[in-house]
Amino acid sequence: MKKIVLLLLLVSFPIFAQINFESGYFTNNNNSKTECLIRNIGWYKNPTGIEYKWNENDVSKTASISEIKEFSIGNSSKYKRFKLKIDRSTSDINQLSYDRNPIYTEETLLLKVLVEGEANLYEYQDVNLVRFFMSTGNHETAEQLVFKEFKTEGSTEINENNFYKQQLLNNLKSDKLNLNDFKVITYKKQQLVDLFLKFNTSKETKTTTFESKKDQSSVNFKVIAGVNATFLNFENNISSSADYTFKTKSVFTIGFEVENIFPFNQNKWSLFTNPNFQSYKKTELNTKNQSIEANYKFIELPLGVRYFMFLNNKSQLFIDAGVAFSITSKSNLRYSGQVLDISNSTNVFTGVGFKSGRYGIELRYNLSKGVLGEYQSWNSNYSSIGILLGYKIL
Repeated sequence: MKKIVLLLLLVSFPIFAQINFESGYFTNNNNSKTECLIRNIGWYKNPTGIEYKWNENDVSKTASISEIKEFSIGNSSKYKRFKLKIDRSTSDINQLSYDRNPIYTEETLLLKVLVEGEANLYEYQDVNLVRFFMSTGNHETAEQLVFKEFKTEGSTEINENNFYKQQLLNNLKSDKLNLNDFKVITYKKQQLVDLFLKFNTSKETKTTTFESKKDQSSVNFKVIAGVNATFLNFENNISSSADYTFKTKSVFTIGFEVENIFPFNQNKWSLFTNPNFQSYKKTELNTKNQSIEANYKFIELPLGVRYFMFLNNKSQLFIDAGVAFSITSKSNLRYSGQVLDISNSTNVFTGVGFKSGRYGIELRYNLSKGVLGEYQSWNSNYSSIGILLGYKIL
């Protein structure tokens, strides 16, 4: 039964995962604009192409970076192609260069448009690399805003090349900006966005921003409660006659959840923890009329990753998985005059659920964990499957 449930949980992802095609357009190399539906995956790394189709019933097609000059999806995102110079120097402390100057390579990239107006701001991301670019005039070319960390020979000090401040000062001349605006600005997205918006607004030209506060991480706080069907058995490596399996027992759980929803990929990914308390107490008689008692109290500290599949603006299906750490308190197993202390343990869990507004429900399966880890002659398995209810309060 438990294996069947696990299989259902694992296959739920490809069954329910959806592909969102949204209204947009792309421009080809002949400057011909094509209205279509584009698959919006909320790119974390800048894309190298797009998947599109003419209508909902059409078969999807692909267009590579060599075929598209720019594309846009509604008012949420826009990318523009440039042949440019980019410095990919690492910011890893252990691999920093001793050269303060950027090391450029010429590449063709699709840059994400953050602000569009008299001066445009762009972003490029690739794994741990983040670079910002700007363009002015006819916006046919883009220039990297230079920021580079480097080391000095014979010193452990980390230095910074902040030439981007001079670039901004040279290009964003306005009565609304003073020297201090450029001195204090850091190489961070929101600060750069705010600066470009302030500059463009001062020029009284049409300004569009594709980056807003909603694109930042958000944190949810929930109270949770549920009930688990639990399974406990133990085995003795010396005498199989000591083996025993308890009947299934219902165990209640109560706690809270903190969830951080990431801004990329359409807010479909989150990292969460939901500490909770559980108490398992069970006394049974074996075939020899011997009393067997389990008293297992623990605080469970799960840490997991969750993926959402949106049904509409308020409702989502989700699937999650992670690792749970269990900390016990005065817990033991009593059998035939023996008292076996139950130890801290770790297990893997996975689940599927539904969320609507402030409410959520999840079917979660906690895979087996050994609770008698301190004893070499004893093996044990504790697992559960249950329903977890959640209510968002913040």
